[in-house]
Amino acid sequence: MRTNLEKYNYYLNIIESKEHDFINIEIPNPPKILYKVSKDGTIIECIVEKLQYFRNNNYFDYNKKVYKDLVKKVKDYSETEHKLERNNIRFNIVEDRGTYKVSSSISLEMLDDYFLTKKCAEVVSEEYIKIVNEENEKLNNDYVRCERCRKLILESDALNVKMINFKMYGSKGCMMKFCSSECASHEQMSLEG
Repeated sequence: MRTNLEKYNYYLNIIESKEHDFINIEIPNPPKILYKVSKDGTIIECIVEKLQYFRNNNYFDYNKKVYKDLVKKVKDYSETEHKLERNNIRFNIVEDRGTYKVSSSISLEMLDDYFLTKKCAEVVSEEYIKIVNEENEKLNNDYVRCERCRKLILESDALNVKMINFKMYGSKGCMMKFCSSECASHEQMSLEG
């Protein structure tokens, strides 16, 4: 190893090798596909691209050139025994949203929001669709949503409050429906910035 870049790559490879071995022990057979259900009942297929270890604040990125201090930092980190934690394993996924794709990284804790089989996702999807249909039925029959918290309330119980924001609504303001004066005041404060 002669150059700083060669030294850097050598020590980084040691670090990544330890992390890779840890991931393979903790999650020997990672799923290839996860399923996520949105609040409207749509099932989103998520492709697991790879598993990666998140090192908290220990990043070893460089800009164009590797200097001695970065090589020392990577070397020191590679030679120090670090306790690898299961919660730092990340699933790098790509969600197919039809017209576009979304890349993200999720932790093991966040896996509770995903399903391993499409059949499980379909069961939850049916429940969400049922809830959405019930809400739409209520909205068609004398119910409205609070503009702030989105709770369903009877139209007769709703507070009609004039929101004032000259930039958005001009001098006339805008009438909005709220479930409580607390929601109305919070909305007015958010409009004022």
